[in-house]
Order: sequence, then structure tokens, then C-alpha cells
Amino acid sequence: CAVRISGIVVAPPWDIPDHQSGSTLIVIQPSMGFGTGHHASTRVCLRALQALSLTNRSVLDIGTGSGVLAIAAAKLGSPTVTGIESDLDALDTALGNITLNKVSHLVRLSHDDIRKADKLDSASVVVANISAALVCEHAEEILRTVEANGSLVVGGFTESEESRVRQALEPHGVLTSRHMEDEWLALTFSMKSARKD
Repeated sequence: CAVRISGIVVAPPWDIPDHQSGSTLIVIQPSMGFGTGHHASTRVCLRALQALSLTNRSVLDIGTGSGVLAIAAAKLGSPTVTGIESDLDALDTALGNITLNKVSHLVRLSHDDIRKADKLDSASVVVANISAALVCEHAEEILRTVEANGSLVVGGFTESEESRVRQALEPHGVLTSRHMEDEWLALTFSMKSARKD
């Protein structure tokens, strides 16, 4: 069934609400992967994205899953969105959802893995709804994808894992917002200007 997350309504194709004036509608074909909007980790990331201005800002969605966050970024004003995903089935699902939402001209999908990629494109806003373990272990690779003075939104972990995630990221950016629902968190960091190596 359809769920509302602030100004966004996420709905399956068979349950599109009639009245969504003033809302951004995202239609998602439910699949095995996360990202139908029914999981709190997806919802807190959607709230975090809505709190940022995405107009004229490029977005990178690490671990795009169903593509829901990439689609949201495109519908919230980003002119170029890249979704990376290591799971080919998820990538197929995301492609279908991007087509369904008519944002194929804005969203590019790529079969990549943050654990192996060192040549990922950078973006002004990077969202990674993955896990605390992946964020902490690959903080350097993730941070490398965020442009100077850009924003990083991380999710996919609970309050008990927050301190580990903050420890990994706070040397490089300032925590600007924190969204929480049912123990699940999304943290937004504003990156300091480019590091001088």
C-alpha cells in the first residue's frame, strides 16, 4: 500500500492515491530488495533528501536497490543522478522503476561496488543507505565520491551503531541533520572543502 514520507508518496502501481496534490509521487514495483518505502531506513533517507536543496546538484546513490532514492533525487530537482548497485537483480528492478517514474533521462545506473570501486564519479550530494559496517569500512571510498562542500547522507543503521558511523565520518564533515524512526537513522554531513593531500 502507499506510504507518505513528508512531501513524498511512495506507492505500488496498483495503489496510486487519487489525491496527491503538492506531493511528489514515486511508483515502486515491490521486489525482494529494500526500498519500497515500507522500511524505516528508506523513509529516514527520503526525509533527509527532502531536507536538502537538490536543484542543480548532482546526486550519487550508493547501493541503489529498488532505485527509490535515486528516483526521489531526480523528482526533487537533481539534473543528474547516478545509482550504483552490485546486485544485478536489484539493478534490473531499479531500471524498471526508473522507467515507470519517467526519469530515465535524469538517472543513470551503473553495476558497481563501493568495496571495489576506486573510479566512481563524484557528486554534490551522495546518499548511501547501506549498513554501518560498510560505511565504516569504506568511509574513505565513500568520502572520495563527495565533492568539496557537498553533502553526504548515510543510512541503513540503527541508533546503537551511530557512534561508530560518526567516528568514521566526523573528521571529514559536520553533522547537519539527523532523522530517526524506529531506531533507524539517516545522518547528513556537510563536507569540509577538499582535503589537501
